[in-house]
Amino acid sequence: MRGVLRDGDVDLTWIRRARVGGDNWGTEDVPLSEAFERYVVRVFKDDIQVRQLAVSNPRWTYTAALQATDGPGATRIDVAQMSETFGEGPSSGLVLAT
Repeated sequence: MRGVLRDGDVDLTWIRRARVGGDNWGTEDVPLSEAFERYVVRVFKDDIQVRQLAVSNPRWTYTAALQATDGPGATRIDVAQMSETFGEGPSSGLVLAT
């Protein structure tokens, strides 16, 4: 996962992983091989979960307004890919500098 700070917002992006059929080298992106693309994003402040949401693209912006609502503290953001077949995959995390 990667985060870029822009005017107080943190733009997060991550790489979508293939669950099935990911060995096709002839395409620009790996095949989804699922009926939907979905990720669960969780925000933690001082190791306490303060926010959870589902997104349908491998990107999300943690806006300055959301950060203010979530309050102060050490911030970690975890993302896990969801699958109809396999359920929630392992999460990848990013700690935001304070």
